[in-house]
Amino acid sequence: MKKLFANLSHSPPASIYIQREFAKQNIKRLFLVSIFSLFMLSAIFFINLYAHTHTTYHFKDYKGYVICYILIIAINIFTLIYAFKHRRKQAISIEQTKNINAIIFLYVWITLLSSCYISNYDQQLHGQIVIYLVYAFLCSCVVIIPLRKTMIPILFCTILLSIAIIFNSNFITYGQFNLILLLLITILTLSLNYLNYRIMKQHLEQNQRLVEEKQVSKMLTKELRAAAYTDELTNLSNRRGYLHHLDYLQTQLPCKMTVLMIDIDCFKKYNDYYGHAYGDIVLAKVASTLHDLCAGPNRFASRWGGEEFLVLLQNHTENEVHRFYKQFLNQINSYHIQHVASETADYLTFSIGGNSQTIIHVDDMNTCILHADEAQYMVKHSTKNDFVLMENGKIISMPDSIAQCQ
Repeated sequence: MKKLFANLSHSPPASIYIQREFAKQNIKRLFLVSIFSLFMLSAIFFINLYAHTHTTYHFKDYKGYVICYILIIAINIFTLIYAFKHRRKQAISIEQTKNINAIIFLYVWITLLSSCYISNYDQQLHGQIVIYLVYAFLCSCVVIIPLRKTMIPILFCTILLSIAIIFNSNFITYGQFNLILLLLITILTLSLNYLNYRIMKQHLEQNQRLVEEKQVSKMLTKELRAAAYTDELTNLSNRRGYLHHLDYLQTQLPCKMTVLMIDIDCFKKYNDYYGHAYGDIVLAKVASTLHDLCAGPNRFASRWGGEEFLVLLQNHTENEVHRFYKQFLNQINSYHIQHVASETADYLTFSIGGNSQTIIHVDDMNTCILHADEAQYMVKHSTKNDFVLMENGKIISMPDSIAQCQ
């Protein structure tokens, strides 16, 4: 459970998650908005330019008009290039999120101010303010921005354009209609902006909760699976963990396998003399030693039951098996665990039996374990505190003291 909460603590806070998701959504939307804007502006620019050439106006009369068109086209080209580079990114850093938000803020202000200036000219020349109305809608409804960030530029530009319409000479003819339309569209776009942002935020918050719930479920499943395959006292694999390891082993067949059955000598007497609490400590020490020795590849350790442990050594030679046995005893002896109630020695000893054979099918492991158990039985019911190794059920290594007892 500690691992579970540790992993969850690395999840981004809801506010950061929402900001990143908004940034990813906005960069995709800006890409589409920029393409639409460039087509729309190009068409309207050439239409208006054609109309201006057939009037008495000179270039100096609409120089600001052209400059604003060029500015708004430039910001759309810049935004299009930036959005094209970043629109497919799945992971966005906090720094990139800030950069995207800054570009959106810049885009909103430049497009609204430029379209406001352009619509002022269009209102004088053609009696319409379409460009500004389109950008007011795009900046407030298509791009996902909080109302507090869109309200200021939209209200500022709306007030400027309203003043220009009121004091225009053609206010009585079509200025009144444009003013009413401007105010209605402003109210509508701000309302849609509020609803759009709120709905998207609620949707993302719900997604964040679902992601966290899936993460919790996944981690709990992993923890439960680990608990099902792990012995609680020793943290080694249990019998179920051994069966799970066989699934992996099946992919490695055929291979040479050595099974070691390790039993603590006179462990019941140890528990009776020192108490079960100390007995559990001894089991944990033995398990820790086996865990460290089996940490490398082609090795596996499991608590087989009670004071008995199983070790699998894959593709090990006879010398390597004996080296493992000596390393295990040396490590255990370094703990200086006393066992005065033992019949064998005044310290902790082990009866170990092993069997090596080629495993062709996973069912052959049962035979291999059976022979290793037979080898351990020879040690356990003779001198104890020793090691017998078989190969295909035939003894290849046995101390003379045990051989004399057979």
